[in-house]
Amino acid sequence: MAAWRFEMKVSFPAMRGLIGKRAYYATMMGLAEIPHLFKFNDWEQFTPELRAQRVLVKKRVPEIVKYIIDNEDSYLFSSITAAYNTDVRFKPVEEGADIGYLEMDLEDAKFLINDGQHRCAAITAALNENPSLGKERISVLLFPWESLSRAQQMFTDLNRFVQKTSKSLNILYDHRDVLSAFTMEVTEEVPVFKGMIDKEKLTIPIRSEKLFTLSTLYDANEELIGSKLEKADSPEYKEKLARAVSYWKAVSRAIPD
Repeated sequence: MAAWRFEMKVSFPAMRGLIGKRAYYATMMGLAEIPHLFKFNDWEQFTPELRAQRVLVKKRVPEIVKYIIDNEDSYLFSSITAAYNTDVRFKPVEEGADIGYLEMDLEDAKFLINDGQHRCAAITAALNENPSLGKERISVLLFPWESLSRAQQMFTDLNRFVQKTSKSLNILYDHRDVLSAFTMEVTEEVPVFKGMIDKEKLTIPIRSEKLFTLSTLYDANEELIGSKLEKADSPEYKEKLARAVSYWKAVSRAIPD
């Protein structure tokens, strides 16, 4: 008796490009497709030299899920980068064009995540809480699988120049965190703080004219009034702001220049 195999083809809008003398595709995928196309390797069972990616830090995933769910109207992710080990066909919209569709057999589709495994894990978990997120789309960069050594090199290169921003700069730019906004208001209302807060560095540089870093003042305010704050227009927020301003003014009077 003959065995029948039904192939299901999927296609994604894609652009064909060249970087480092290697061809790749930039495409868009629905979030609902992420759990089906990107499987997670259990790298813990391999020694470091046999891994193509770091071990998934599971405790990071709930934090990213919360970020997605709490900010469904404004969350943002950079592109996922993956290597494909399957037969793909690029169909340009017209002959010679670099814009078209990338077609592959869903049954044979295999991808190794080079960058973005925690994002993919969090997206999968977030879909369980809110399936409607599946309609949204994320950009994906696809490179052909070459070898384990190439995959390791891609991981290193993608993370080579990543520099984590300082806590002070994160506080300055985080408009969702109520305590960040609270701390910025304190810097404006307490005279001794005006022009004396370093809003970028984590520590005060030598010969700096600044007195404190923004991250230090943020942590101090958290100790002073707590981390849970109502919105800026609430009576509780205004009461705590007045208390903090009064406190820091009193401290500045007690410590002369």
